[in-house]
Amino acid sequence: MKILAISGSPRKEGNTDTLLRLALKVLENKGIETEFMSLAGKTILTCNACMACEQKPRCVLDDDFDPIFRAMLDSDGFIIGSPVYFGSATAEITALLDRAGYVSRKNGNLFSRKVGGPVAV
Repeated sequence: MKILAISGSPRKEGNTDTLLRLALKVLENKGIETEFMSLAGKTILTCNACMACEQKPRCVLDDDFDPIFRAMLDSDGFIIGSPVYFGSATAEITALLDRAGYVSRKNGNLFSRKVGGPVAV
């Protein structure tokens, strides 16, 4: 089993990263493989509803989305972390989840049966 933690914080090594790494450490102590990814310094564009993902299980927008999406596909579950700005998650993590969910749904629900959970800071 492999769990991926994705930090939506724009700050490297901030509170969100710290809490996600702590959660992963608990999982590692139980023998579960983990991976950490941060959106800090990355560009994640918003979905433009081009529908190109209906032909292939990928997004055609040219940004940092694809390696993160591939890591999501390769994991058995994920922990999504975000600081809370004005009552919501960051725009970057929202854009990532919107696009990943759209590509997944248009290609046979690629995330079906994966576990997930949030960390809000």
